[in-house]
Amino acid sequence: MAFIILNSINSIFAEIYQPVKWEFDVKYAKPGVADIYFNAKIEKNWHIYSNKIDGTGPVPTSIILKNSKDFSLIDSVVEVTKAEIKLDPGFGI
Repeated sequence: MAFIILNSINSIFAEIYQPVKWEFDVKYAKPGVADIYFNAKIEKNWHIYSNKIDGTGPVPTSIILKNSKDFSLIDSVVEVTKAEIKLDPGFGI
């Protein structure tokens, strides 16, 4: 019984596995205007979905910038790296 309780407590505090690590970079296009680059470092055999998925299926990757008095968003997220297209049998796409 003690083993089950200790094992359950250990599971509660277990670290969540995250196969994708994000890096950020800022490049100033002109004074007062900056481009923010998000780069996903993805472990082998793991994938993320595009932010431009139409119709039903997987949830697209989203980047949410909260409103701030320090900046305003003047454009949308643009994918600049060519996507690697893979069949996802779970969604049939």
